[in-house]
Amino acid sequence: NKWFGCTITGTLKLVNLETGKQQSFPKTSRFLFAGQGRYVIGVQNADGKQSLWIKDLKSDKNFAIKNVNEFSLSPDTGVLAVVSQINDGSAIKVYTLKNSWVEQQILASATNTFMGLAWDETGKGFAFLEEMHPNESPLKEHKLYYCTGFGKTITLKTPPSQYLDSLSQTSYIPLSRLFISADNEKIFFEIKSRKTCLENAAERSDVQIWNTDNTAVPPQQRFSEEETCSVWLINS
Repeated sequence: NKWFGCTITGTLKLVNLETGKQQSFPKTSRFLFAGQGRYVIGVQNADGKQSLWIKDLKSDKNFAIKNVNEFSLSPDTGVLAVVSQINDGSAIKVYTLKNSWVEQQILASATNTFMGLAWDETGKGFAFLEEMHPNESPLKEHKLYYCTGFGKTITLKTPPSQYLDSLSQTSYIPLSRLFISADNEKIFFEIKSRKTCLENAAERSDVQIWNTDNTAVPPQQRFSEEETCSVWLINS
């Protein structure tokens, strides 16, 4: 990377280490280099809203993304995943930042919110949640996704329908951190008991009880009557 950057009192200062040329970007709280140093991403916050600006340091072109709820850069810095607010709903897009700029929309919803971006170690895929907003439910329920194929044809996967159908009767997926195994074969996530959560009667326990009855998403480690760690075998 031939560029050096630092923020000074809310202004990003970029210096080309080969030519000495300097550039300033005001109202930037933090920044990231992407695409092996070809791009710089700046984060701006104003009036309680977050936005991103992206600059191609080779072509000198700029691009802005407004109303950003959440974003995450892949480990190889080649792909940026962004969740943007759209009225009462949201949209999730990916931006491939390599030799060429490619923007792809994954999903959009007029009522639901996408969140919980979690990359695998290779940067080839990430998991995320969609928070459902049914008016009749006091629980914040989520749908789980795994996405790959950036810059080409997007592939979007969800857990098997037979598991989701059985899960919905007694449990739900809350907002929690997602973990992807090093072999990119498994996603670890949390499920909670509907009944216990509604009654607010659960207490955490150190006792581990493993449930291997469900072959669609084995195994499950029960932390308490309320919380269970489950595993989705992505290619099953």
